[in-house]
Amino acid sequence: MSVTSTDHTKDVASDVIIRPAKLEDLDELYEFTDKVDWRVSKETVKLFLEIVEDGHYLVADLHGKIIGSRLVIILDDKNAMFDFFIVDPKYRGSGVAKKIAARTMEIAGDRNVMIWSVSYRIQQNLKTGMKIGGGRLHLCEGRFDIDTLRIDTTLNDSAIKVVPTNEVDFEALLAYDTSIIVFQREKFLKAWLAKPSAVSFAALTDGGEVVGYGQVQDAPRSKVISPLYADNPAAFKLLLKALLESIPTEYSVYMVINVDYGTGMEVINRNKGTVKVFPEEPGVFMYTKRNLEMPKFGSVFAVACVCAFPA
Repeated sequence: MSVTSTDHTKDVASDVIIRPAKLEDLDELYEFTDKVDWRVSKETVKLFLEIVEDGHYLVADLHGKIIGSRLVIILDDKNAMFDFFIVDPKYRGSGVAKKIAARTMEIAGDRNVMIWSVSYRIQQNLKTGMKIGGGRLHLCEGRFDIDTLRIDTTLNDSAIKVVPTNEVDFEALLAYDTSIIVFQREKFLKAWLAKPSAVSFAALTDGGEVVGYGQVQDAPRSKVISPLYADNPAAFKLLLKALLESIPTEYSVYMVINVDYGTGMEVINRNKGTVKVFPEEPGVFMYTKRNLEMPKFGSVFAVACVCAFPA
């Protein structure tokens, strides 16, 4: 049967057209993404269709059917990031992925290309010349008991306060976001915070300095926290509490997490009966020319939007 399957798909790549995704592709693109269990809502797919540069959200089109996709984010004139690299399982190994990859590399040009690679793709990426830059990301899903945050009266009375992000000066929030990501993403951040399903909070010092922010939004079969950045344990706990309290009890929580964020992992370990971290091997940051220095990656617990950006 495997021989038959290979014969059936081996010439597919020659019939595939790599083209820009269009807004009219939204329903099919969302269904395609959901079919491989990516926890990405339709409004997130729509957001990227609307904000990425023309022609940088690509699909592999086989006789009018989408069988692959990839997103190119141009960070600046020297760096680009790729995400949403999906090929229909039926057509993996047929050359479709290589055809998508070749087109995205054309778009990136001479830029340093960066990705977060799932564990099973690391060796293949190394063979193409990419290098491991570090970081350890895992998926996380389950239900959290807010009591396990151990927020006592002292913490509630601390100098950190949590407020909705719409009560915070956007330029201050953007400056904080840039301190984490290194690259400014004003267009993305405005659109991300404005998503219809989104609830977001910022952590402020008593002097008004932003020391963290987080957002929860819709995702298939769950709610997703993306991102959750916090510079200290107090900001982290108070932000996570606000986010969890905004989620209806019938929903589980899904995140892509940095397992080296100590305070976050302490909370997860206290909820290990209802929260799972998977897969066994982590995803890692990879690059083609230069590793990315992120001085504040230690403030990242949950990343934004799968891995379309460094965090």
